[in-house]
Formats: sequence, C-alpha cells, structure tokens
Amino acid sequence: MKMRGNGKRALAATAALCMTTVWLAGCGSGTKEGKSAAPQAPEPVTLTFFTPVGGATPEKFMSEYGNAIQKKFPHVTTKFVNVDTAKKILLPELLAAGEQIDVIYASVGMIHENVLKNGLAYDMTELAKLNNLDLGKFEPSTIDLIRQISGGALYGIPTSTGYASIVYNKDLFDKFGEAYPANGMTWDELLQKARKMTRNDGGVQYRGFVASFNHLALTNQLSASFDDPKTEKSLINSDNWSKHVQNLARFYDIPGNEVTTTTAALTAQNNFFVKDRVAAMYANVFPLTYLDPDNAATKGMNLDAVSLPEYSDRKGVGSQPYPAFFSLTSISKKKEAAFQVIAWLASEEFQLAQSRKGIQTALKNDKVRSEFGKEFPYLSGKNVSAFMPPKPASPSVVTLYNSVAAASFMTTVHKIVSKQLDVNTGLRQAEEETNKKIAEMKTAAK
Repeated sequence: MKMRGNGKRALAATAALCMTTVWLAGCGSGTKEGKSAAPQAPEPVTLTFFTPVGGATPEKFMSEYGNAIQKKFPHVTTKFVNVDTAKKILLPELLAAGEQIDVIYASVGMIHENVLKNGLAYDMTELAKLNNLDLGKFEPSTIDLIRQISGGALYGIPTSTGYASIVYNKDLFDKFGEAYPANGMTWDELLQKARKMTRNDGGVQYRGFVASFNHLALTNQLSASFDDPKTEKSLINSDNWSKHVQNLARFYDIPGNEVTTTTAALTAQNNFFVKDRVAAMYANVFPLTYLDPDNAATKGMNLDAVSLPEYSDRKGVGSQPYPAFFSLTSISKKKEAAFQVIAWLASEEFQLAQSRKGIQTALKNDKVRSEFGKEFPYLSGKNVSAFMPPKPASPSVVTLYNSVAAASFMTTVHKIVSKQLDVNTGLRQAEEETNKKIAEMKTAAK
C-alpha cells in the first residue's frame, strides 16, 4: 500500500519512538490477563565509527569509547576505521571502497572537510526530540557552533571540548624569584611578567612566553572569523584580527624572545618549552594530562596552569571552545541504534567518567565539572580551573573555507612576529590571498 508523506512520517515517528523509549527492553505487547511479555533482547548490531585523525588506533578507540559502549549496550559491537595518511587512504577512498560508516567523530575544524564535503551530513534534530535529548544541557556555544555549521540543522552532538590556557614552568619562576601567573590576569599584566622572565642567565637564553599561534587563533577571545559565510569573502583584514595579532606580536618584541619564521612555528615554540625547557609560559589548547609529571613530553617538569589572560575591555571572557562532535551519517542504515549510543556518550553518566579522566565536558553541568581530573592524584593542588573558563567567548563562524583561510593567516602571522611584515600589510595580503584561494575552490567545485 502506498502511503502519502504524512502517513510515512507518522509511521516512522511511531517506530522511532518505540525504538527510543524501550531500546534496552524491546517493544513488547501485553499478554493475556494483562501481564507484560518478557522483555525482548534488542537485535545485535555493528556500528562503524570513523575519525579523520591520523595516528588514531582501534586500541585507543576501544579504550576511550568502544569498551564503554559495548558494556552499556551489550547488543552493540563497535568497529573502528580511520585514515591512513601514509597510504593516502582518506575518507573518500574508504567510502569508494564501500565502507559503511555510521558515526564520525571529529573536532569542529574537521566537520566541513569530512562530514559536509563527502555528503554525509544528517540532521539529528528529530532523533534528538524523539529521544528527549535536551540540547539545553550543553554549553550553549557548542550548540550554536554546530547549528551555524549546519545552516540551522544539527549535524553533530558535542561530547568534549577544549579551551586555550597558559601552562607555566614553576621551576623557572622559582629560579628567578618571580611570582607565578594567576587566573584573571590581563594580557598587559602577562606581558610584564614575560618581560621579567625573558633573560640570559649563565649563557642560556630564557624566554618568558611562547605560543601556538594556530590554536590561539582558532579559539580567539575576540570571536573573529576567517571569512563571511554570506559573501564567501575573507575577513582576515579586520579590526579584531588586527587586535589579536598585535597583542601577540608584542611578546616577540621583548629582547631575547625574538623569532624567525622557523622559530615562530609550533614545533619550535613547543620545543622551547618541553624540549629545551627555557620558556617560562606556554599558551595553547592543552589536555589536562599535560600536567602529568610522567607524561612523555613533560616528564619531570614542575608545571601548573592559569586561565588565558583577558583583554581589558572584555573582562572575564575566556577562549572559545574547541569542541569535538559525534555525527550520525546520512548513509547509516542503523540510525536509531547509532543515535542511542551518541546520546549516551553525551549523558551525565558517561561524561562523569570522562571528566574524572581529565576530558573537558561539553555539558554545562556543575556535577560533571566538579569531578574534572579527580582520577589523577598528581593534580592535587593544581589549578585545573584554568582549563575550563566560566565564560567562554562566542564561537567564530566556521565555513568550508576555514582551512585555506587559516593557512594564509598563520603564514602571515609568522612573518609579522618575525618582523618581515607589518600588521596592516600582512593582513591585507593574507586576505587577498585567501579570496583568491576561495575563488579557485569555487571554480574547482563547479
């Protein structure tokens, strides 16, 4: 029998609601004498998860998600696939080979390239309603961000996030008798501290401040965007980006903290802090485990953290979030089962366990946040609040052209801080270059 649209939707909604409300028990009907039938076991299902992160392994996936999923949902078997950059096998190649991916989990910067560009976007709004998933429980900026990327739809559910902060070497501050940085400092105050900590001692050049320019741009406190989604033109040559770059560039005007384009790059900035251990303060988006004295990178270092400094005219505003999302794919044939799992990954139950492991939650849940890092004894006395600003900045606009715009911007920033270009010239050139690349991408897409 052929059903019209409304009939089909009603039937689909009824089936989905049944699946949702009694997923673990099964949809049973009453028996004679008013007694309920024995709960039916859900049908076994295999869900395939994909992440575009190079170097991710099945073992890591199982440790972080798979084992917990299979324990909570005994009828679910998880399968994991990811890119193989060495063999140049990326998501398009996997799809062409017939891989049936049900769920993609990726950071916000990878949503366009992997979910939208490959035609895998699926609006989970109706499934969220049918499953009574309250989107109001999430940090608002994370939902605003995915809505903006989705054009008002819901192409992902946030489960974790990260924020920029400052990690500092306590031993260097002790060595030079300087007070540690503190939460709530302004950028001007941090600059003064960086000046005091930049010095030559015993033939060793110490640096007061190093940074990941890329991460600070992506989580910038001014909510500056790289391009305009309506005009599809670059916004790099703007007042907010100029303010952002000028703020950071002055740290590299400090005598002894100058850089070349090579030493301004992330690898060199990172090495000053963790390899050479001559940098006092490091601004980046850090995992909480960075403070672990047994961490391979920071082993033996005496570290602590403070919140990212504030702009004087934006008191209390921290970095933007840099969330990761679980996205149900349009090609999945197991959408109800997959969504049940995604919704549970965003539940208080799972998020409590994640928070205790030092993974920043995307929930605005005080109970979950209060458990942050509790699993690790080495965090006793550490300023873990630095990793979760109480007032994150509003999210920047993220578009299909973010990656090319960010690449032009970063190249220019390195030239600015190394004194090869002034701010105005550099940002103007970066904007022109980005507009040219956007035009080329649009032509290629046609």
